[in-house]
Amino acid sequence: ANFAFSYRRRTAKLHFDYNLAARSKFVVGYARLTNERPVQEVAVTGENIMWGEIKTDVMENLNLGAKIQSQSRTADNYVPIQELVGTQAEANPLLRKYHLADRDRNTAGVYLTYSPIKELTLSANANLAKDDYPDSVIGLTENEETNYSINANAIVLQKLNLNAFY
Repeated sequence: ANFAFSYRRRTAKLHFDYNLAARSKFVVGYARLTNERPVQEVAVTGENIMWGEIKTDVMENLNLGAKIQSQSRTADNYVPIQELVGTQAEANPLLRKYHLADRDRNTAGVYLTYSPIKELTLSANANLAKDDYPDSVIGLTENEETNYSINANAIVLQKLNLNAFY
């Protein structure tokens, strides 16, 4: 059976910028995300996110940056969906859906943006992430992720913008 799910998301953010030099900035921040999901295994998840970032304009058209971030998501009591909707489907009670489970995540990334002309922007990103699911006994208990991307954005006409990415 397919059940209709809905959710309500609330976000609060606070960040502080400090100009280190004429072309460099240090940013720290905090965010609190709350998701309410009726008729799902977890009714409420809360996530605390803290980050620090340094940005510098090497030249007027070349920007570099690095960011580190720590996230901690907690979920209230996990109730298997079978108990919520009264079905008899078999499921291991120790198994957690990864997007609803408690999770600690640490990430680090660097980025570069270059605009050789006003109508063209090139960028590159590299990010590392490590996830730990402390209350998950089986299934996904930890994860490491590395990703890279490149992006080109060109303004061809006033109303035509092309974007290519990999």
